[in-house]
Amino acid sequence: MQSKYDVYCERKYKNSEAPKEPLEWKEASEKWASLKEQGQEFSDESFNLFSQQYENAEREITIVTHEGTKVRVNAIASDEYGNVIIQEYKSSATAPYTTNQEKGFPELKNSGGKVVGEGKGDFSGGYEVPSGTRPQIVRPEGTTYFDE
Repeated sequence: MQSKYDVYCERKYKNSEAPKEPLEWKEASEKWASLKEQGQEFSDESFNLFSQQYENAEREITIVTHEGTKVRVNAIASDEYGNVIIQEYKSSATAPYTTNQEKGFPELKNSGGKVVGEGKGDFSGGYEVPSGTRPQIVRPEGTTYFDE
């Protein structure tokens, strides 16, 4: 634990910031680890349900919008009509969007994008995500769309 604290302090000093005291840092680290675990559990449960509904579901796919913003989505699939379904999992009512999600999700809806990198399954590199695709945001209290 001490070496992690030392790395944390070095990073803070490098950015001309004051690090937290060791006990305060330890408490914050433990809270962050707990939230990360909660998020992973929620993501696993949500993807399990999603993959039962869509047999071609894949996890963690990176898409670049036609405007150039990269977003990594938690899940992607297509329905029986060929419509692309994207889900982003947030394990609490207050879990924030990343900067690229804030920018990229509206861009996906407006002009679409394409899968970058190798991709997975039906969603290999170059797969076109059509305009009109609205990412679903799944939280414990329910599912909404990003633009709602």
